[in-house]
Amino acid sequence: MDKYTAQVLIGTCKLCNGGVLPEYQIFLSENDRPVLILKEIHRRNEWLWFPGRDSIMDDIFLMISGVIFEEIELKAFERLSLLDAYTEKERYDYYEMVKEKSRHWDKKLIINFFHNSLLEQQMEHLKDYGCDVEVTTTRYLKEEDEKGRLSEKGYL
Repeated sequence: MDKYTAQVLIGTCKLCNGGVLPEYQIFLSENDRPVLILKEIHRRNEWLWFPGRDSIMDDIFLMISGVIFEEIELKAFERLSLLDAYTEKERYDYYEMVKEKSRHWDKKLIINFFHNSLLEQQMEHLKDYGCDVEVTTTRYLKEEDEKGRLSEKGYL
């Protein structure tokens, strides 16, 4: 079973007082190889992208730009391995384009980092993008370990 370690909601924020009316969601799964799963909320469309481990945040923004806003034409949208399809220089050039284009997006992103997500280590990348964004992280975690004991972290 896939373990999701982050979720991104993309949608409108008419009142700009927090939250979002979601239209899309992206899940980050971090099993053997990270995968980004983009789903439309009101349709059955789904895209699977295999990002680089060190560029997951940038690949999320590239996915949003290419799939949702259709600003950049990329190969094989539905199932794309970015590391196999593009050189490092090509990916860097795309990231730079998306950073500029994100300043004009009319959608808001809410990024939910779950406990121990790889994406948390790439939060600084958010400053490079100009769109509306809200970040949430784990404040309290209560879960059972492999021996059946409950463990609590954080605070309420």
